[in-house]
Amino acid sequence: MKNNENKGRVNRTIVVICGVLLGVVLMAFGVYRNINSEYSKLNLPTAEKIQAEINEAYQKIETDRKALLDEFDKNGKSAEYDVINRRIQEREVERANLEERLLRINNHEYDGVKKDTINKSVPFFVGGIVVILATLIISGVLFSLQQGRKKINKNIKGL
Repeated sequence: MKNNENKGRVNRTIVVICGVLLGVVLMAFGVYRNINSEYSKLNLPTAEKIQAEINEAYQKIETDRKALLDEFDKNGKSAEYDVINRRIQEREVERANLEERLLRINNHEYDGVKKDTINKSVPFFVGGIVVILATLIISGVLFSLQQGRKKINKNIKGL
């Protein structure tokens, strides 16, 4: 009789261990798919961060324009004037690119990619949780059956 109880306990333990491991593996695969998704590879900053970068770019451009005017007043169109002018043009291009990214984020152009990523990874999370819960329920049912057998065996011995 004791051997049968140990066998039931071992079966429950094996079911729990295998179920939890399977659930964790499914959840880990969901994390892996989420991390390696197209949306994660885009590495999009928040709209507020981009707006702060745009404001910073405007300040740098304004500072360079003042330096450009000072250089023109001192030396006219010199080599230094051309360097500052080129730097202003490069910063204007950077600012325009930042504004384009901000516009795309505000227009929700990346939402389709984000939704696709969620649709591919969430089923694994949910599946992992369901497997773990099902494992615990099955283990509980097996424990209840084992306890019921013990009571029946005690009642039979008592008769």
